[in-house]
Amino acid sequence: MTEIRRRVIGTAGHVDHGKTSLVKALTGSDCDRLEEEKRRGITIVLGFATWQLGPDLRVSIVDVPGHERFVHTMVSGASGLDAVLLVVAADDGVMPQTVEHLQICQLLGVRRGAVAISKADLVDAETVDLVREDVAETVAGTFLEAAPVVVCSALTGRGLEELSSAVRELLGGDSAAHDRGPAFLPIDRAFSKMGFGTVVTGTLLTGRMETGAAVDVLPGPHGDPLAGLRVRGLQIQDQAVDATGAGVRLAINLRGEGCEAVAPGQAVVSAGALCATSALHAELTLLPGAFPLEVHDQLALHVGTTMHLARVLPLGQPRIEPGATALARLVLDRPIAAFAGQRVVLRQPGRHGLGTVGGGRVLDPHPATGKGSFARWHRVASALISSDLVARARALLIDARDQGASEVELRRRLPPDEDVARALAALVQQRAAIRVEAEGGARYVEAERLQAIAQRIVDIVKRFHVERPALGGVSPAEVRSQLPPAAAWLVEAGVASLVAAGKLERGEGVVRVAGRRAESTAAGADIERVARRYAAAGLTPPLDEELRTESRLQPALFRDVMSELRRRKQLVRLADGLHCDSAALGRLRQRVEEHLRAHAQLTPADLKQLGGGLSRKFAIPMLEWLDSEGVTVRRGDVRVARKVGR
Repeated sequence: MTEIRRRVIGTAGHVDHGKTSLVKALTGSDCDRLEEEKRRGITIVLGFATWQLGPDLRVSIVDVPGHERFVHTMVSGASGLDAVLLVVAADDGVMPQTVEHLQICQLLGVRRGAVAISKADLVDAETVDLVREDVAETVAGTFLEAAPVVVCSALTGRGLEELSSAVRELLGGDSAAHDRGPAFLPIDRAFSKMGFGTVVTGTLLTGRMETGAAVDVLPGPHGDPLAGLRVRGLQIQDQAVDATGAGVRLAINLRGEGCEAVAPGQAVVSAGALCATSALHAELTLLPGAFPLEVHDQLALHVGTTMHLARVLPLGQPRIEPGATALARLVLDRPIAAFAGQRVVLRQPGRHGLGTVGGGRVLDPHPATGKGSFARWHRVASALISSDLVARARALLIDARDQGASEVELRRRLPPDEDVARALAALVQQRAAIRVEAEGGARYVEAERLQAIAQRIVDIVKRFHVERPALGGVSPAEVRSQLPPAAAWLVEAGVASLVAAGKLERGEGVVRVAGRRAESTAAGADIERVARRYAAAGLTPPLDEELRTESRLQPALFRDVMSELRRRKQLVRLADGLHCDSAALGRLRQRVEEHLRAHAQLTPADLKQLGGGLSRKFAIPMLEWLDSEGVTVRRGDVRVARKVGR
């Protein structure tokens, strides 16, 4: 069975140069669907047709408007094309939108195409030759410089076979689209169909799409993804399919809450794979005839099928000169959907014809935010120009600083067809990055960043030992509080690396310098003295303040001594200002459990007797402690067993 290859091409050219008539002659389909288009004789919205170029090749044609007022529509239709058919009328020659459409296709990364000199039936051979020369001069230095030029007529049929053969040969190679990575389909049409619900169409630029798949629509009503949607059905060129790779015109039947509000300009993406963004870092090329771009110049940014205003912030230089290629930050007036490597076009806002300024490719769809970061932005954007994926992944980890990054987060900042998992594995193998298991999944941090965190942790622990010698160590939470804002997983990773290196060791809920014990410090004698005093007092301990005065310890040191004894489980806090020896309480607990087995209940008087004549001052806090330990539960004025040891 012959495998059907599917490709997408688009028309381009000046208004009234016969693009739609030529498509109709080639395919039999009239792309002008609107009554207004038929009445005015010009294309206003994108039109679509299917072109069967032999048994193994079906081509989707995107017919774009040529009028200067609809250049923004032309840009949305030219995204994701395998090739372009530039149409130049023989009776008119190269015109302004011929040039601008060619520039746009060049900026969008189209690399294949053909030129059709249309309406040849209206002129003589000499005029056709002049138009050929005009076309050759116009396409010189562009991707169409060596493209086939076919003289044709939609009216007489002249050249149509030759044009079909030329396009078929152009499309003989692989599609420019990539099946790897998340699906990304910019929506150019959205409508409701009886019995189906919401249907959207567009060119699938990356990834694969299949029926039943979970998808998001970006951006949602408030910038967040419109999530929880499912693919109910797929059609390519009016044929239902179960799944497809990128590089095709696709109709998607969506189901799920909120999908009725989906509109052109949004994008259908694999669930959870991407987020909307309000800023991009891009590599831009200005057209030679454009004006220089300076900080905060505002332009219309075309990405996929959407157009929004964007402020331009050149990186590494004060402005971008005409004809130059440079790095820039683009700050948008509202969130959009975009991916790394996607092509963009910049135009003058409010300008119709000849308003294209330049364009380029997205380097980073989720760059760091914050004021005063131009040097940081320029450093990262410069690194992302590299063809070395491992180097780019490391640059993003360095940029992530103490936050580190998950594989999913890095995928959102790198082109969808690249093997991010392989790059991360290489960085770990090179010891340039560390993989850390954290809540929510593995995260990666640049190795030097972790080393810097680890050194700060050692300094904090050592300083803590000097300032609070009575304590056996410092809690991870205390360590984290003394660091710049850092996630718990990163602090834990730093501690783990220090423990593995033998520089720190863990205690019960604390970390300390390896080999260090509170007993070996000057405060060790104070700890032992206080512990002996409580052990001797048994079930009639002194109040905390009484013992502090008796021991002649400073308040801060006394608090640390008590904290350390609680950590060692030598003392139990019964109430504010009252502690008791743990061993003495353990013996009392055994007597209480034996009493409950014999008598089934415990009164305050019973406890006083079991404790050797306790006063109310101690009996009541001890009864409450027994409740908290799960030994007893109060029933009116007595206690009964809740959990009796056997």
